[in-house]
Amino acid sequence: MENATKALIMAATVLIAVLILALGVYLFRNYSEVARKNEERQSAQSLVQYNTKIEKYKDKTLSIQDVLTIANLAKDYNERKSDKGMEVMLNGSDLLDKLDKKNYDWTDLLDEKNDKEYKISRIDKDDNGIIYSVIITNK
Repeated sequence: MENATKALIMAATVLIAVLILALGVYLFRNYSEVARKNEERQSAQSLVQYNTKIEKYKDKTLSIQDVLTIANLAKDYNERKSDKGMEVMLNGSDLLDKLDKKNYDWTDLLDEKNDKEYKISRIDKDDNGIIYSVIITNK
């Protein structure tokens, strides 16, 4: 009788251990899913913020300072994003490439009065609605 009691206690202990492990696996899977969805939501929210910062310049007359602000926003976005980033084209040339050059001569963008006017002629978005290209031209 003592052996049967000990066997039942051991079986109950094993059953409780299995239940605790199953509960742990269940909680881990749920937490992982919640964490992944939260990360995706934060990433999407960050991308929408970048879109908003750039789209506010659409249909406005831009100064060279506005153009450089857009370029710096795109550069910051590209540094944060690991895959294909955003490009900013100014009159057919890659503005981000010019930003990377330390001794770039900006006189081709500026005249003596600094009154050149620009406009966003096109904003291209991918399938997810994220801006990947901004085309800026003289007004």
